[in-house]
Amino acid sequence: MIFIISRSTSRTNSSPVLKNAIVARPLAVVEKRVTFRIDSQPKGAQVLRALDGQVLGYTPWQVTQLAAEGRLQLRLRLNNHEEQRLSLATSQDQHEVVHLLPSRRTPTGALSGAGGKRRPDPPKPSKLKTGLRLDSKGRLLLVD
Repeated sequence: MIFIISRSTSRTNSSPVLKNAIVARPLAVVEKRVTFRIDSQPKGAQVLRALDGQVLGYTPWQVTQLAAEGRLQLRLRLNNHEEQRLSLATSQDQHEVVHLLPSRRTPTGALSGAGGKRRPDPPKPSKLKTGLRLDSKGRLLLVD
């Protein structure tokens, strides 16, 4: 904030203390802006507001807004990776690099990362009338 400093020349006030007082008046109010930047490894993760799940963009993600009190709660989501939560102070610039961990398991039929193609379901073991059956890896076994 910038102030103009001047001497008071008011003659309406009879107080000798205020007659030659220095007065500071604000010249202009400059609102503070903050920038948030989030990068992820691998890149391309969805950036979601945790409060309502609204998609804000994809990494690398950057936004500039007015500074405020409080925190911005975010989630990062990418296929075949664990979801990560992030909390940013809304009163200062912040740059975060988030390393997304691969999922421990991928559900059957889940979308893969490449091109959004579905993975085929694994073959189900079945018994055939002729004494043959498929094992869990899809190999044909002779059963006595």
